[in-house]
Amino acid sequence: MAEKTYTRRALLIRFNMIDSLYWVALSGFMALAVVYARSKGITATQVGLMIAGYRVASFAGQLFWGTLTDRSQENRRFVLLMFVLLALSFLALYFSNSWLAIFISYTAVGFLQLPLNTNMDTWIIRSFGGDSAMLPKVRGISCIAYAAMLLAYSLLIDRVGYWLMPAMLGVFGILMLLLVVDTNPRTALTGRTQHGFSVRDAAQLFKIPGFGFAQLILFALCTGVLTLWIMVTLVLERVGGTAADVSYHTFLMVLVESPGLIIAGKLAFRIRDEHRLMIAILFALAETGLILLAKTPLAAVLTGVLGGISYSFFFASMRSIVQKLVPAELATTAHGVNDAICLSCAGCIGSLGGGVLIDAVGVPVFLVICLCCEAVSFLLLLLYMHTAPARERRRAAQEKSMATQE
Repeated sequence: MAEKTYTRRALLIRFNMIDSLYWVALSGFMALAVVYARSKGITATQVGLMIAGYRVASFAGQLFWGTLTDRSQENRRFVLLMFVLLALSFLALYFSNSWLAIFISYTAVGFLQLPLNTNMDTWIIRSFGGDSAMLPKVRGISCIAYAAMLLAYSLLIDRVGYWLMPAMLGVFGILMLLLVVDTNPRTALTGRTQHGFSVRDAAQLFKIPGFGFAQLILFALCTGVLTLWIMVTLVLERVGGTAADVSYHTFLMVLVESPGLIIAGKLAFRIRDEHRLMIAILFALAETGLILLAKTPLAAVLTGVLGGISYSFFFASMRSIVQKLVPAELATTAHGVNDAICLSCAGCIGSLGGGVLIDAVGVPVFLVICLCCEAVSFLLLLLYMHTAPARERRRAAQEKSMATQE
């Protein structure tokens, strides 16, 4: 399909529709996959292993799909391919009746889902000429649709049953694919073509001043936050929560993400990315602390509001920090490496440790460890901001050296 030229507003509307359909289609499985697996009788440790397999596979998936995408510089085609494969993996999970089948199918989901999220984000940014500030505007609208779908699941899942998940995946997934096929914007990005990904290319990213330090901060934060969100089903079970409560918690998170992302995007022009990330960490600390103190399902569910605000500022600042640190032609690779480290590795460590810790010493100790990880990320961010002037001098010297060589 030939590339098309769109006005900025028309392109924003198209991506709002695509992103909304994408998240709505996957909403049931994304929110309730662990609850559904628990309904099959698996233990907390098996949940941890299941999610660890997901995270290990997502790490490999980031590298594999990043290789193919950066080689072709064509995000849209891989969005189509990866979504179809992801839908088939979710269906395999739905029809699984044994622990091994659940583990294998959820691992396949991991190999596709996070890399697909990264690919979608990079496609959107590239389509707007590398303007990362447009991404929160797209995601902010899709969060409303996602929240509405989660509310529907919360109200219907206990009455109708889990068959609603594959039904919604089929209906909204087909609509999303049709719209992606019809959308092929002419990118405004220029630069050398990346002919392929290699370990050497990824290693070069860590020579960029600040990239490695940023990964360390985000890794520490994600280890605490993602572990809590991954194990939220077990955390809510501690205070008597049900599958509906899990949906309500996720619904509240996503509901506030929409205005949160819009506000975080607008603040990009007023405050530094590091300050937005600091806001994310503070709200994460508040969420974890209050869910630790919660005594009822309602109190625990309401902490989802803080989680949604935290994620809004985390997502906007993370994507912007990475996008600004690296050359435009390495955007998919950089975001892929970032997600592999901060989302896949941190999630893998957290899910393995979380499941074992909850079985061994209980939810309260698990939540205290999450708090410690988040506090470490805050201290590292303060150090990152303190060393910013020296980092900028190194960057200027590096650019001057490259210009001289050319």
